[in-house]
Amino acid sequence: MPEVPSTRRLRRRPREMKESILDVLLYLFEHYFAEDAAPPLPLGDDARSQGVNVALVTDNYFKVLGVQAALGRTMLPGDPKDAGANPVVVLSDALWRSRFGADRSVVGSQIHIKGHPGTVIGVAPKRFRGTDLTNCPDIGMPISMVAPRCW
Repeated sequence: MPEVPSTRRLRRRPREMKESILDVLLYLFEHYFAEDAAPPLPLGDDARSQGVNVALVTDNYFKVLGVQAALGRTMLPGDPKDAGANPVVVLSDALWRSRFGADRSVVGSQIHIKGHPGTVIGVAPKRFRGTDLTNCPDIGMPISMVAPRCW
């Protein structure tokens, strides 16, 4: 019968492993992101306006995916995170062209998503389609801006 290691041995960190738990956690926070899709939300103050696909993402989403804004910037850790606050948003290239006429001055302006204001901080590159190929996002906004769902 093979020897079963003791619990004490299982808990001990291998000698060649020099990283602390903090190093491991920092690595995870830098290299992993969260993403969720909201149902299509109306763009503008009118609830009857055409809905846009919204990706609710962590502030490191674009960084981890290696995506730099074509115009403006993407989200940063210091951006507003409180639910109900004025969120920052990143527009898709397609939405920027179709709804805003590729107007560069949209960066820094306020738009309304389901009647709530958001500040446009950037436009994603034309080639960026998000991670869900069946539902390309029109807008990326912080996941923390939305109240948690009950499952």
